[in-house]
This record gives sequence, structure tokens and C-alpha cells, in this order.
Amino acid sequence: MADFDALFDEYSDKVYGLAYRLMGNRDDAMDISQEVFVKIFRNLKAFKGESAMATWIYRIVYNTCMDELRRRKIKQVSIVDKPDLVDDNISVEEIYEADERKKAVHNALYKLDDDQRAVIVMRDIQGLSYEEIADVLQCPLGTVKSRLSRARLNLKEILKDYMELFDEVDV
Repeated sequence: MADFDALFDEYSDKVYGLAYRLMGNRDDAMDISQEVFVKIFRNLKAFKGESAMATWIYRIVYNTCMDELRRRKIKQVSIVDKPDLVDDNISVEEIYEADERKKAVHNALYKLDDDQRAVIVMRDIQGLSYEEIADVLQCPLGTVKSRLSRARLNLKEILKDYMELFDEVDV
């Protein structure tokens, strides 16, 4: 039980963060996180150490999220849940602009297909290495790199139209 408690303490924020970014909202991320830790608890003794513990856990999170998204056959879109704490020296316009840009990026992520969103989240948000992502997704390193490249190009294209529109609006 102590091993599980230590794992929970070390990985609970990481599990929730990945689940949140893949699912798109807090409630789903909480449900997925709970389901993931139940799976970890049930299978911890079966973990053979063939990969890093983090990779094994991320794979469980990824598979659980993808299973849920397949069950729903819809993509979740949500807005940023709460604004960041702000500096008194920042104007209301700057706060609004930053919030709008954050919402645009967040929503643009959910316009990508699940595989592309997953590699962007794991690499650019969670900071996993290409090799770790390949282990989690159980695919070749080249596939990870090409998916990430396509995902970044698609994300850039999705955001390009929004940013042009946003820059035309006088805040």
C-alpha cells in the first residue's frame, strides 16, 4: 500500500494534467484520473519494469482517455476554467487578449484528431521525450516525430485564421 501511496503522490498531478488536456474538461479529467489509479492499484504487482514507471502510467492514461473518447465518438471542447492570477501592472486589455489567446489555443487543440492532440500534449505541454511518447503510444519514433510535425502544422493553421481575425479587432 505504501508503494501505491508514493506513486499517487508522485503522479497524481501528472495523470490529471494529461487527462485534462486530452479530455478537455475538469470533470472528465477527474473521472479518468480516478479510473487510472484504480487500474494502477489493480495492476501494480504485474508491472514488470520493461519500461519506466512514468511511461507505463502515461500509457494507462492515454489508453483510458482514448477508450472514453471512442465510446463517446465526440470531441470535447471547453474553455479555460479560470483565469490566471494577474499582475497589477497589466492592463485589462492585456488580460483580455491573453485570455482570448489561451482560449483559442485550448479550443484549437480539440480541433486536432486524437492522435495529433496526444503527441502535442505529451511533448509540448507535459514535456515527455520523443522516446517516451513512442513507448506510451507503442509506435516507432519516426511516427511520433511525423505526427508531431503534422500536428504542429495543423495547429498553426487552425490558429492562423483566429489570430488574423483577433489582430483585426481593436480591443
